Amino acid sequence: MGWFKKALARVGVGNASVSVSLDDEHVMQGAERRVSIKVEGGGVPQSVTAIECSLRCHYMGWEEIRTGGEQGKKRQWKKLSHTLCTWSLPDAFTLLENETRELTTEFIVPDETPVTFGTENVWLAVRLDIPMAKDAVTELPVAILPSRPVDAMLKTFERLGFRIEKETTEQPKRGRRPFEQAFMLVPIQGPYSDNWSRVSLTVTPEQDMLELAMQFSAKGEGLSHLAGHLTGANKLDRTLQFDKSTSSENIALAIEELLGKIM
Repeated sequence: MGWFKKALARVGVGNASVSVSLDDEHVMQGAERRVSIKVEGGGVPQSVTAIECSLRCHYMGWEEIRTGGEQGKKRQWKKLSHTLCTWSLPDAFTLLENETRELTTEFIVPDETPVTFGTENVWLAVRLDIPMAKDAVTELPVAILPSRPVDAMLKTFERLGFRIEKETTEQPKRGRRPFEQAFMLVPIQGPYSDNWSRVSLTVTPEQDMLELAMQFSAKGEGLSHLAGHLTGANKLDRTLQFDKSTSSENIALAIEELLGKIM
């Protein structure tokens, strides 16, 4: 019956399987993490040519569903996926019937990985490359925490009376990046609640620097406020740049100084 088991393994029945775990379920942007991979053999011996790993995320963006022709172009706004980083364990081996192997690897979480806030929009994917059979695949949701500088930025606004209302991870209108994550904050107390209805924060990593882009929306009502909203006259854009080694205290001071100038 060996040929029958091999035929089933080609379509995934009785095939090898793989599972994955992290040394810590919470992962910080820019941090290094150890990955444990467990490979279990199926009903027949199988060759594994490589173990491919990737960290991926979801974002909202435009997808072309019709590229042209007589009907013209058409696209839709939908959830897309992006590979943040990828690596492999290239050692080939033969996995015997019902054999178990445990391997470890490490990776560095890219700085642009979105903070998850408990949502499962970032995951680790592991695939066994098995010739002449269905590849074994597993996925592990990963909780991403903000890096120390990003955490300092968010905590500074929180201390000054702002609250995170929502976050979005979307394709930007301009720029070369596939997505950017924005935090929408609203002032709930303190002096800033008198002038601003909300502020949008976007952090962009650039080599050894972090750029904090802020868009402040002024409070108002009536037709003049509506006109300002349509023309952008009631919005104020400001940016700050920080070296990644900048202390949390200096990040807080820079943000407080900027807010003091635009009150």
